[in-house]
Amino acid sequence: MDNFRVRTKTLNFILIIVAMAFMLYLLKLMLRIGQGLGEVALMYEIVTVVIIIVFMLLMLPGLGKSIAIDGNDIVIRRLFILSEDIALYEVDHCDLVTGLTTKGKIHRSYNELRIFYNGNKISFTDIGYTNWDRLVEYMEHNGKVNHVDGRSKFDKYIDDRFKNMMK
Repeated sequence: MDNFRVRTKTLNFILIIVAMAFMLYLLKLMLRIGQGLGEVALMYEIVTVVIIIVFMLLMLPGLGKSIAIDGNDIVIRRLFILSEDIALYEVDHCDLVTGLTTKGKIHRSYNELRIFYNGNKISFTDIGYTNWDRLVEYMEHNGKVNHVDGRSKFDKYIDDRFKNMMK
């Protein structure tokens, strides 16, 4: 019987907490700067608060997301407090998307498992969550996984051309 939990990796958890603490410090600093601006201070403070709250709200969902497997029972948790209890048969399917890459200066490959259940979706990546591989094995063992190639169209085109040249 399978019994495990998928949750944010410890290092990622710490980094998100540090980033949120930095945002709060930045908010305090920006509000102090805004006090000396005179007439435009209110608009400056409102924009600063909105930007920092948006950044924090974007970080929070990844932090409080987890899934616990206990046999055929699945508990999905979001934002630490919102919880859904479902059974394995309620999972419609899972898409295992492979070959994804991060954007920006550092390109890093990763995979993502998207779980579709009762009209909802939740996703977990291999670089962000512990026991991700066990979740994939569990869903594959129960016949719920569809494999999806997540590479770009250009990469797929180049691979197809290379395969044709090798024939």
